[in-house]
Amino acid sequence: MNSFICTLAIFMALMAAVHCNKCKQCWSLNTKECCDEKETDCGTSNCITYSELCTFNGKRYESIRKGCGSEDLCNKLFSISTNIGVTARIHTACCDKDYCNANLNFINGTDPPQNSLRCPSCFDGTSTDECISDKTVNCIQGEGQCVDYRGVVQLSDGSVHKYSLKGCITTGGCDAGFLVLPGTKELKCVKFECTTPATTAA
Repeated sequence: MNSFICTLAIFMALMAAVHCNKCKQCWSLNTKECCDEKETDCGTSNCITYSELCTFNGKRYESIRKGCGSEDLCNKLFSISTNIGVTARIHTACCDKDYCNANLNFINGTDPPQNSLRCPSCFDGTSTDECISDKTVNCIQGEGQCVDYRGVVQLSDGSVHKYSLKGCITTGGCDAGFLVLPGTKELKCVKFECTTPATTAA
């Protein structure tokens, strides 16, 4: 009897270890709500929701994506900050039960406090030439690098823009790249460089 109970316990543990999460999947541009949620098998990955809020020349762009996500992407804020009209805020939320991200909707997160770092900041929305400025921007918590980006980008409303910017970026942002932005597509990269450490604010 004891042998049977032991075998049953091992079997149940193995079943739990190989449980595959079934998650909701969607990708809706320029909106806070998923237009059509489907189902996907995420294996042992978490269910995740990405909420994107970007500003570009004073206009807000919002997009939402649901699907599978690794643990290192969970419950994070990816951000880019300038003091010249361009920001990006991408919040992620995860869960590990079947279809649990059906209830993980758009996150209207607030910015964390500023840290002690700052970076050069400039923006040109018409060219991929390097923007030049003597201004700086104070970084928010989590932004530990300065970014120098130039390229051609398609925003979630379908509009295509050439631009150059400098500002603060979440540490490791150059490694994540544009894949973390649900509604933004990079068409051409001229330069995407992160430097660290950022200058300590006075």
